[in-house]
Amino acid sequence: LMPLKFKIAGASFGTLILFVILIVVSLQSLTTMQETNTWVEETFRVISSGRKLERLVADLAAGKQGYEITKRKEFAIAYLKTRSELAAEIVALRRIVRDPEDDRARVIVELVKLSGSLHQWGKEIADAELDTGSGGRRPLAQAPAEDRSAKLITEMRQELRLFLDDESRMLTARQAEASRMVLRTWNIIVWGTLGVMVISILMAILL
Repeated sequence: LMPLKFKIAGASFGTLILFVILIVVSLQSLTTMQETNTWVEETFRVISSGRKLERLVADLAAGKQGYEITKRKEFAIAYLKTRSELAAEIVALRRIVRDPEDDRARVIVELVKLSGSLHQWGKEIADAELDTGSGGRRPLAQAPAEDRSAKLITEMRQELRLFLDDESRMLTARQAEASRMVLRTWNIIVWGTLGVMVISILMAILL
C-alpha cells in the first residue's frame, strides 16, 4: 500500500492543479462577462445621447417654424442655441463610438454632415435678427437662395429613428448575453468548486 504521506501529497497536488484550472476558467469567464457589461453600458449611453439628439432636432424644427411664422427674434435665438447644442451632442456621441469600423460610425458621420448643412441655413436671417448695432432688425438684402432646412431636419430625424431602433435591438441582445454570462460564470465557480472537492476526496480515497 502507498504510504499515507504520499496519498496526502498526491491528493494535495491534484487538488492544486484542479483549483488552478478552475481559477483560469473562472477568470476568463469573468473577463468576458465584464466585456459584455461594458457593451451594455456603452449601448445605454449611445441610446441616451441619441434620444437627446431627437429632442434637440424637435426643438430645432419648432424654432424654425416659429421664426417663419412670426419673424420674432427669440425664435431665431432659440434656433441658433439649439443648433449649437445639437452639434455639441453629435461630437459627444462621436466620442462614445470611437471605432471608425463600427457600423454606428456611418450614421454619426451622416449626422455630422447634416448638422454642418443646417449650420449654413438661416445665416443671413440670423445675422439680420441678431444685429443689435442697427438698433433692431435690419431688412435682408435678399432671401437665402434655398431653404433646405426642412428637408435636412427630416433626414436627421429619419437617421436618428433608424439609429435608435438598431441600438434598442442591440441593447436587448447584449442584455441577454450579459445575463447568460452571469449565469455561466456562477455555474463555473459553484459547480467547479464542488467538482474539485469531490474529485479531491476521491483521489485521497483511491490513492
